[in-house]
Amino acid sequence: MKKRVAKTAVASQEPQTEAEALAAIAAFPEEKKPDAMCALVGHSRMIQSSFGYLSCARCDVTIGDTLGGASVLGKRLVRGHGKLASGQACKECVVIARTLTWRDTALVEFTPEQWMEGSWDK
Repeated sequence: MKKRVAKTAVASQEPQTEAEALAAIAAFPEEKKPDAMCALVGHSRMIQSSFGYLSCARCDVTIGDTLGGASVLGKRLVRGHGKLASGQACKECVVIARTLTWRDTALVEFTPEQWMEGSWDK
C-alpha cells in the first residue's frame, strides 16, 4: 500500500498576480526567467507542436507528445492551429485563447492571436 503524503501550504505561497510572480523571479538571469516562471506557476497552455512533440511556449521544454495517435492537447492553444484552410479562425482556438490568463501569457514572446496564426513576427 502506498503511503499518502500530507499536503503542505505550498499553494498559499503561489503568486496571485503577474507582478508577484515577476518579483519572485527577478533575481534570475534573463535567459533563466522563463524556466523559473514555469517552475513557479506551471507551463503555459500555449504550446508548440513539432514532429509530434509538444513544448511550452514560455520555456520551450517538451511537455508531452501525440505519438501513436494519442492526443493530450485538451484546452491548450497550439501554435498555428488557429487558422483553418478557409482563412476563418478556428472557433475552439478562439474560445481557448479567451480563457488564457497571465499564468499562460507571462514571459511568452507572442500574443495568443499571433500564436494561433502561427505568426513569427512580434
